[in-house]
Amino acid sequence: MKLNHPTTITLLSFLTLGAQLNAMTAAPDTRKVADLSIMQLQEVVRDTVKSMFAFVDPYFVLSQIDEVKDAEKKLKADLELKEKQIIDIQNKIKEKEDELRMKASALSPDARERYTSEILSLRAQGQTKLEGLQAFMQQAQQQLEMGFLKKIQEAAEEIATESNIILVYGAGIVYGHKGLNISEKVVARLNKKYTDEKRKSIKPAAPAQIQPKPEAPKANGAAK
Repeated sequence: MKLNHPTTITLLSFLTLGAQLNAMTAAPDTRKVADLSIMQLQEVVRDTVKSMFAFVDPYFVLSQIDEVKDAEKKLKADLELKEKQIIDIQNKIKEKEDELRMKASALSPDARERYTSEILSLRAQGQTKLEGLQAFMQQAQQQLEMGFLKKIQEAAEEIATESNIILVYGAGIVYGHKGLNISEKVVARLNKKYTDEKRKSIKPAAPAQIQPKPEAPKANGAAK
């Protein structure tokens, strides 16, 4: 059953649903709900609910979106680069500490102080890098989830509008009939959009220039 103005309805009461079922079963042979078998009633209710309600599993969608996978690859590469910077600093600290320990007896007080200052400076740099990495990870994860959850919502709204669905549930569904689950439709729509966007961003390759064939050498003279 399709409604004329699905966007203006937020929730239907059982009384309203019952009235709609009566109207459906009355035409065209004027049957009443009471005349239907239990199985027929269940089928009518199931078909009616399937046409009006749906749900999306956002975490399933996030795990299947190609754009998310590409974004996670880029994020992983950024994290590995930042982690390498921290590891490099840790290695420098170890080198300085080893040098100080091996040369301690031969170093002047000023030289030992320079080593100590360098080590403390490197430790401070490492701590700053580590805190920056932690903040980067948290912010990147939040931006990733919030950005794609918005895209999931937009795709679900598009599908709901096209299918005259009046209510789409998100996270928190304990169980739902598989016929109400539009998660795979959302995944397919988002992947298609992403593929189309990537295709548009790729500039067509310049046509290859055809090199003229070299002329065949001319014979010096005719054979006698």
